[in-house]
Amino acid sequence: MLAYHNRTSAKVTVSSLQVPLSDARECGVIRVDEKLRIVDFAEKTEQPCSMPHNREIAMVSMGVYVFDTDCILDLLDEDAKLETSNHDFGRDIVPAAIRERAVYAFSFTDLDDVDKPGYWRDVGTVDSYWKGNIELTDATPELESLRSELADIDLPATAFARKVRVQRTVQLRQRHGFTGQWWLHRLGRIGVSQHPVLGRTH
Repeated sequence: MLAYHNRTSAKVTVSSLQVPLSDARECGVIRVDEKLRIVDFAEKTEQPCSMPHNREIAMVSMGVYVFDTDCILDLLDEDAKLETSNHDFGRDIVPAAIRERAVYAFSFTDLDDVDKPGYWRDVGTVDSYWKGNIELTDATPELESLRSELADIDLPATAFARKVRVQRTVQLRQRHGFTGQWWLHRLGRIGVSQHPVLGRTH
C-alpha cells in the first residue's frame, strides 16, 4: 500500500474493498474514476453508490490510510478551526482532502490471488464483532494467514493489557471454539458449548 501511495504521487491513500451493496451502509463508501482517484466519499450513508460495472457491489473504505506528513498536518490544522466539523476522519478529514488533494483508493486483495479480496472484517458493531470471532472457530477458517498460528498453543495474545495464551480447539465434542489457558484447564472436559469464545474473567 505504501509503494502504491508513492507510485501514484497521492497525498492520501485509502485502503478499499468491494462488498455487497447491502453491507455498505455500515462503512465509508467510495466513488472513484478510471484511475482509482477518489471523487466522492460518504460515511455510513443509507443510500450507498454502487460500482459502475456492478450494481450489487460497492467500494468501501477499510479505515486504513496513508497520508503524506505535510498533508495530514495541514488537514488537521484546517479541520480544528472549523466549528461545524465533527473532527472525524470519515465524515470530515477524508472528504476535505478529496476536494483539494490527490486521494487514491488502494484495492486490498489476496496476496496469492489479486482477483480475490483480501480477508477483512468490519467489527464496528456488536453483531459484526461476534461474527468475526465465530468465523475463526471454524475448523478451516477463512483467515488463511493465521491458520498455523491459531493451532499453536504457545501463541501469546494480549487482551485488556494482560498477557494470556490462546488456544484454538478443533474438536471439543464435535464443537469448535477458542479457549484461554485458564479455561482450558478447568473447562476442557465439559465440551458442551457450540462455538465458544472463552477467556479469563475476574
